[in-house]
Amino acid sequence: MGTLSNRGLGEFGHDIRDRIDGLSDKVGTKIEDLTAKADFDSKREGALTKKLEKLTAALPSTTWLIAAAVSLAGSITLRMFGRKTPAWYVGMGVPAFLLIGVYNKIVKVKGSERTDGMYGEFR
Repeated sequence: MGTLSNRGLGEFGHDIRDRIDGLSDKVGTKIEDLTAKADFDSKREGALTKKLEKLTAALPSTTWLIAAAVSLAGSITLRMFGRKTPAWYVGMGVPAFLLIGVYNKIVKVKGSERTDGMYGEFR
């Protein structure tokens, strides 16, 4: 007959299980390598980002709060004078400045390029 008659059904099952386990290990290792590489690549910053972070890090954190307050005051003032559309655009600066301030604080405290792992350390 065929191949199954020469080997016992138990041997065939073990052979298939071993092949599946080997393939599973290879795929798992490949996925882990790709994940580690993607994680490493995502932590690198471009030259422009580094320059902007260095520039904003030189400013005190209150700069962003003051900018948000000025934007809010400008928006309210424009609205009081009946300039609805410009008031709306100026007012959009409030959350933007606060978000930049939060990002800036996180970068100052945690840093933007810290990494551990198999691909080395970036600084």
